Amino acid sequence: MDDDLNTAEAKQTLMEAIRKVNRVIEDGRSPADSVADEIVELFSVLGVDAEPEPRHDRDMAELLVEMRGEYREDQDYETADRIRDVLENSGYELEDTDSGARLLRAV
Repeated sequence: MDDDLNTAEAKQTLMEAIRKVNRVIEDGRSPADSVADEIVELFSVLGVDAEPEPRHDRDMAELLVEMRGEYREDQDYETADRIRDVLENSGYELEDTDSGARLLRAV
């Protein structure tokens, strides 16, 4: 593999992350946020967007899914379809199942 994955740089970034986490622990702080930031950075070196989605966006999308379900129960399919379109334009996909709609991040 002609270094397509940038393995050397990823390995270097991982080692830097470990050193930073060790310093955070030595300072008596919680390493959770630091580790999360370093993981995102490591994946970005590999060309993968691992940035967590903002929680409020997900909460709003889940609320829209619930509303869509209520419109479907009332057989207002036009409004339900518009909500689906809004979700899809916001980067989500809906998978309708017997137990309700599942909200998925579009890839």
